[in-house]
Amino acid sequence: MQPSAPSNAEAERPDIDPLDRVFAAPMWGLSLASLVLFGGLLHFYGHDRGEYAAILLGCIIGSCIIYPVYWAELLIRWQAGQTRLRQFVWCCLLPPLRLGVRDVASGQRLWLPAWGWVQAGRALEQRLKSAIGLPILLLSVLVLPLLAIEHLFANQIAGNLQFHAAMQAAWGLIWLTFALEFLVMVSATDRKLDYCRQHWVDLAIILLPLLAFVRALRLGSLLRVQQMTKAYRFKGAMTRGWRALLVLEAIQRLIAGPPNRRLEKLRTALDLKEAELRQLRAEIHELEQKLAIADTGGTAAERGAA
Repeated sequence: MQPSAPSNAEAERPDIDPLDRVFAAPMWGLSLASLVLFGGLLHFYGHDRGEYAAILLGCIIGSCIIYPVYWAELLIRWQAGQTRLRQFVWCCLLPPLRLGVRDVASGQRLWLPAWGWVQAGRALEQRLKSAIGLPILLLSVLVLPLLAIEHLFANQIAGNLQFHAAMQAAWGLIWLTFALEFLVMVSATDRKLDYCRQHWVDLAIILLPLLAFVRALRLGSLLRVQQMTKAYRFKGAMTRGWRALLVLEAIQRLIAGPPNRRLEKLRTALDLKEAELRQLRAEIHELEQKLAIADTGGTAAERGAA
């Protein structure tokens, strides 16, 4: 496999490994597809509707087709003598993690669509927040009308397959958006644990459907009515908790506002603090001058008395 011609962004970084140049774009796209398929499994499995069998089967088949590609990439990199392979092993276990893999040469750059290879760190975090903050905010706001629709049209949703499927797809899109944002943002930062602590609500929003899926999958395999009832109850509890967290996150993002507006507020607050500091420094300087003059006058008086 020959490396493709580098883009303008890549041409400015000659130290990018040739295999990174080859795999960056296609593996990012495959990983996004893998995340979409996984989201389909999370949100359509466990419903007592045989009509979803085709959707679930499509997600499973698609995942099985994509999955060996990660092992093929790992094998190619191993044969090429690369040493930083741990992150690619993790991607073989959890394919969506491939979205945030950094380059093997420096471990400080990651590839993003339309941006190419970019340096990870605080500057990239702010750049990403400005770029995706407003779309994420708009999708977060969709949580409230979706909850209202579920409440007002519960009977229609339960009795209409297309309506029910559309609602599940909408919830799946919201989950996918949060998962994609979190994976990209946590990959861009050098303070991963701090980011996870600060955004624990986002992390819980991603993990709760996964816990419900694993629980339903394990109990569903027992083929017992009692156990299936427990699985559905657990999934219902997880779903209610998940949607409560979505509402909390939507409210928080609405209060914070779009990133540009928040940036303006922070800059305004910084200007006010700097003005206060200038005033304090001026007062300190004035008092120091007065004290210096007083000390000079006192010294002169003492000399005159002597």
